[in-house]
Amino acid sequence: MSRSKPRSLEEFVKFALQRRYTQASRLRKLIDRRKEVKQIFELDDQYLDRYNKFVDAYNKAIEGMSEEEVAVSGKTIDMSEFGGEGRIQLRSAQKITQDNANFRQIKNFYNKLVPEIAQERDQFGHKNISVLRASIALVLDGDAQGTVLTKTERQQLLALYSIVKQIDAITELDGTDKFDLINDLRDIAQRGPNLKAQWQKDVDIVKGISGQIEIEVEYEELNQYKGRLAAWVGEIFSGIIQEDTEIFEKYIGEIDISKMKGSNNLEEDIEDAFGEYLGRGFKTNYKKNKPKPTKTSASKKSKKVKTTTPQRKKSKRAKKAVAQRGIASQPLLLLTALNKKLPQTVGKNMTPPRLTYQTGRFADSVRITDINNTAQGYPSIGYTYQKDPYQVFEKGGRYSPDYDPRKLIDMSIREIAAQFAIGRFYTRRE
Repeated sequence: MSRSKPRSLEEFVKFALQRRYTQASRLRKLIDRRKEVKQIFELDDQYLDRYNKFVDAYNKAIEGMSEEEVAVSGKTIDMSEFGGEGRIQLRSAQKITQDNANFRQIKNFYNKLVPEIAQERDQFGHKNISVLRASIALVLDGDAQGTVLTKTERQQLLALYSIVKQIDAITELDGTDKFDLINDLRDIAQRGPNLKAQWQKDVDIVKGISGQIEIEVEYEELNQYKGRLAAWVGEIFSGIIQEDTEIFEKYIGEIDISKMKGSNNLEEDIEDAFGEYLGRGFKTNYKKNKPKPTKTSASKKSKKVKTTTPQRKKSKRAKKAVAQRGIASQPLLLLTALNKKLPQTVGKNMTPPRLTYQTGRFADSVRITDINNTAQGYPSIGYTYQKDPYQVFEKGGRYSPDYDPRKLIDMSIREIAAQFAIGRFYTRRE
């Protein structure tokens, strides 16, 4: 019997790619459950003195206690002693002072520290990334290889992502409505942006890989105003996930979103890597400095290869095979391309039962050292990582075999290699 609700961010993505929609409220809970996610609340200056008095009371209450004892303590602090209301347990206060609290815990704490928030009917919300935007970003990331969503659906999600970014940026009741958002989308779509860096940053935040979620208090009217616009986008998002082929056109209209991109294609990735290897950094510079063929060289080429119509009709598959062998046969280019993507890919794959992502130290330490060819002509990719303290997991013993860093790194290298259509190869830990 399949589960009716996902129990992790990974399951949320799996549900979406199985064409099963999950409510935003459920995703908020899943983000809250992920201990790696950092959520920060910026307190108004007028209440800083109250917060500092709370910290003083907390430090006094934990004197002589270890962190482990504080983490399970039922002892409480009276918030009324410095202008607040109610009491808070030390174990909850510890998470607040160490910036390890989730959205619900932050909301409960500040409602007690600053009861004026509830009295003025202000509401807590995510400042730099909404739950709806996180939903769309996670699905785009989950289908990065284009295995489930159609090209049209993917571009529609990119369009919705752009709209939600506009909604998230609203800071006052300025009268923005659906028509304004659609018109803005039309302008954005004409520019044909590549949004991968933007949605990838959001994915890293909600997975706890890097960055943090900023929490703020909004006026109730503003919060509800943005909520109504988001609900409209959420309905379209739900329809796309459940294969409603008409809902986007119904609400958004005839906007050409064909130029919007969510990632580089294979050719662009290779050019990026090659440009980086040459020390130029960007593919545009590489193209600009690429020498143009002279008339003499073009003439020689035409004499050397006489192309006839039958030859032009030869299988395109042969040309593709040559292109696929290209990067694999250029070790320096392949090494650069792999190293460019490896830390991020390893970090993404650090989920149970494997090593889990916490500080990013392990993922950032992984790098390709060299690429040789075996006697049979296949690439042999050497890699290394920070062996202290992670090499201990190679030995097994009391640790699960799934913790072995070599398995994680091999898996990540093969995931990247698949994007470059590289065939058989081997990996080895240096």
